[in-house]
Parts: sequence; structure tokens; C-alpha cells
Amino acid sequence: FLFVFSGVHAQFNDFRPHQLETSTEGLRIKLLLEASTDLITTDPSTSLEYASLAQNLAESTTSDSVEAWIYMEVGEIYYSLRALEEAEQAYLEANQYYLKVPEMDPQAAKAYYEMGRLYKLMGRYGDALISFENCFSLAEELEDIWLQANLMRRTANISKHMGELENALEFARSSIELSSR
Repeated sequence: FLFVFSGVHAQFNDFRPHQLETSTEGLRIKLLLEASTDLITTDPSTSLEYASLAQNLAESTTSDSVEAWIYMEVGEIYYSLRALEEAEQAYLEANQYYLKVPEMDPQAAKAYYEMGRLYKLMGRYGDALISFENCFSLAEELEDIWLQANLMRRTANISKHMGELENALEFARSSIELSSR
């Protein structure tokens, strides 16, 4: 299953707001995020500093979609650095913006997906399941079978960790059924 489901980030990362390049502040935010991402492995403390600066600048933008995107990027940086509480806050902030605009359902699904992954890593399985359920609802609306199958697989894994083997087996079967469509 790993090779089938490994492309989730490529699918979600298609959204890049073009408004960032239209202002000096937007360009600074973009450059800070790029620098932060580049420094994750070599200089984590500077990476976090740049992510924080980008996050502070994001609060002054006028576009909900840009601000949400920036929070998602910052969340991913924090997640990579295992600054899990900070990642959670950034993902929650992003999703608040995404949920305001129905056209942004794919990005809201990504936020729920990333929160689910984060909560699983934190051992907060109940929260992970809620996030994946919210993502699944959006995936159904978007008619994204691939994402639905991926979420069933992840839910099976969480159910296994919770000792709910019957549920895990049922979710795994659902994942297989969905992925064979």
C-alpha cells in the first residue's frame, strides 16, 4: 500500500496563491518560508525563527486564502521539526480561513488531513479520527476516491493502535474496495 498512497502531498500542494508575488510584503513572506524550508535539516532553530517571522507577517495580509496557505506552510515546517504544538496551532489557524470559503474545500481537506497525521503522531488517536472523518466528508463532496481510500487506510492504522482490530480490519477492507475503483 505504501507506493499507492505516497503521493498525498503532491495532490494537496497544487494550491499556491499567486497574490504573494504582487506585494513587497508577500514576497518577503514567500522568501522567509522558502528559507525556513531550506534550513529545516541544517539549522532548525533559524528555520523556526523564519517560520515565526512569516507567520507574523501573515497576520497582516488581507487575503484569507494567502493567510491560510501561509499557516499551512508554517504548520508543515513545524511538523518537520517535530514542534508539534506549534504545528497544531498553525493547522488550526489555516483551517479557520479555509472553512470560510466553500471553493477552498480541497485546502480544508488538506488541513484536516495534516491535523489527523499530527494527532496520530502525538498519540491523540481520538482527535486524529475526528480530523480524518472531517477530511473524509470533504473528500466525498469532492468525489476524491483516492483520498477516501487513503483515509480509510489511515483510520485502519489508528484503530489497530487503539486495539480495535475488528474496526481496523473493516477500514482496511474499505480502503481496498475504494482503491480498486
